[in-house]
Amino acid sequence: MILDKDNRVATVRLNRPDALNALSPEVLAELSFAVADAGNDESIKALVVRGEGRAFCAGADLTYFQTTFDDPTLLPEYVAQLNDTLSQ
Repeated sequence: MILDKDNRVATVRLNRPDALNALSPEVLAELSFAVADAGNDESIKALVVRGEGRAFCAGADLTYFQTTFDDPTLLPEYVAQLNDTLSQ
């Protein structure tokens, strides 16, 4: 995750181009932190989210979803984290 602030605009860049910027739990945690950081900065008036590489974001990390087959308790946690992050 890369966070840049320029003038009154914060730009968050998803930086997992090898995975088409899929949203893993780690990426969601970083994105949540970046959004909160920009939101707490009174000088920031706009937030732009971009993706590095050839894709903005493939969506949920399907590789991570495979791990939830072994531990189904991980899925509700992931969905809650996704919802919390995107609701900021």
